[in-house]
Amino acid sequence: MTLERLGERLKQLQLQRIQAVATVHAVDGAIQEIERWIEEMEKEQGPKEVDDGEAGPVQV
Repeated sequence: MTLERLGERLKQLQLQRIQAVATVHAVDGAIQEIERWIEEMEKEQGPKEVDDGEAGPVQV
């Protein structure tokens, strides 16, 4: 492999890293937003009961 080819590959990998980090940040932001919505809804509606399929309904 030549030095030029290694340099090209390095640039490709650096770009992939930047894109991956951006994706992680976007997903993290979406998760945080949904968590805030859930907190707000729980404040308005109170906790919900969920059937976990084992011990019967549990509050979450």
